[in-house]
Amino acid sequence: MGAYDSYFTGHITIAPPLTWAQIRNSTAGPLNDLRIGTAETVDHTPTGKVTTVIGEAIVPLTEYGAYGGHHIHTELQAIIDGFPEHQFAGAIEARPQDPGGDPWRYIVRDRTVIRQVPKTTWIDSEEQQ
Repeated sequence: MGAYDSYFTGHITIAPPLTWAQIRNSTAGPLNDLRIGTAETVDHTPTGKVTTVIGEAIVPLTEYGAYGGHHIHTELQAIIDGFPEHQFAGAIEARPQDPGGDPWRYIVRDRTVIRQVPKTTWIDSEEQQ
């Protein structure tokens, strides 16, 4: 990883979603570069409102613009390891702030976080036929 900040996009879905108790009691440690994307539902009952919060995805801190993201790999793996009964899928992509920087992404394969980089090849016009 370079010393430049990057713009992070995408998300890793969680199935089934995390319960509020799982989010609150997570042993994944403090998150600095990621957060749990939540959804809330409100049910109206005869005695009041009941709010249910679930964790649907793991998302980068996009509201801060470009940032280092140096802990994304470690934090993502800690979340996956902390919830063995859940499945994770998707990608978090990085586009460096430096225009000459190479993009990369994190995916989950067999419960392991993998950092992928794109492969560029040169093709001759004769090879395209």
